Amino acid sequence: MNNVAVILSTFNGERYIKEQLNSILEQTYQNIDIFIRDDGSNDATLEIINQTKDNNTTTKNIYLIQDELGNLGYGESFKQIINSVNGYDYYAMCDQDDFWLPNKIERAVNHISEYPQDKLILYSAAYWICDEELNKRKLFDLCFDKDKVTLAKVFMEGLVSGFTVVFNNTLKQKAFSDLEEKIVSHDKWLSCIVIGTSGVFIYDDEPTACYRRHFNTASATDQSVAERIKWKWKHVLQGDFFDRTLKLIFDYKKHFGNEVIKEEDVKFLNIFTSGRKIKRFFYGKRLRKRLTDELAIRFLLLFKQVKA
Repeated sequence: MNNVAVILSTFNGERYIKEQLNSILEQTYQNIDIFIRDDGSNDATLEIINQTKDNNTTTKNIYLIQDELGNLGYGESFKQIINSVNGYDYYAMCDQDDFWLPNKIERAVNHISEYPQDKLILYSAAYWICDEELNKRKLFDLCFDKDKVTLAKVFMEGLVSGFTVVFNNTLKQKAFSDLEEKIVSHDKWLSCIVIGTSGVFIYDDEPTACYRRHFNTASATDQSVAERIKWKWKHVLQGDFFDRTLKLIFDYKKHFGNEVIKEEDVKFLNIFTSGRKIKRFFYGKRLRKRLTDELAIRFLLLFKQVKA
């Protein structure tokens, strides 16, 4: 049976971490180990993790990674864990405040194992958007047609949510083994590697997790129009979304630019790393699904000073 490492970075997650850990321990797939790094919590998160670890009677193991690195941010914290964990067939990313349905890992393993393992394989699945009490509100599916995914769409819109992904060791080694740069969006990094090169992207339209919407959730998923506009103003127009995205593009081209296959993707990378604002602004393909998001991105392309 293939072994699976679940990678979890925590930060002040005392409210939901026990429920999430229990949902992993109750997975129907048995050969799972959980690796947790706390990113500087000052609440009861570590105490709850240790209690859950001590009371665990399943075949699954919980390992707490301890270091002196302090608060790294979620992307770097995930990278720190995954670079310290080796010898597993598959790796799954996990957030502290969501909830996994019992067959999540089993479905992922069944799908991934159908392909040759020397390929770069990334699995993702649909999920339920829920309130704080995990009452289901709506089903969240893939943002766009799987067959029409481009690097531009993945960088600017995103393809998968981190807590849904499972990937094989070949992709793990490719994505992280020689990576010195700080990566703030590990899920986007993985999906760009697979989409841009010769990887296999598997999408499962059967929901396998619950995404908990609450006041600390760091995305605009399923917000009202007013809430979404407020979020986009704060995090996109005024925040660091654009700088982080451009940095990701530059880092990606440095590591994988010579391996990109499609002509359209090569053109996108060349334009967006050229330093020429006008060429970026007039890039001929749609970058975002919603018109308001598209206009916001075009505004940033023309007027925002790029730090990458």
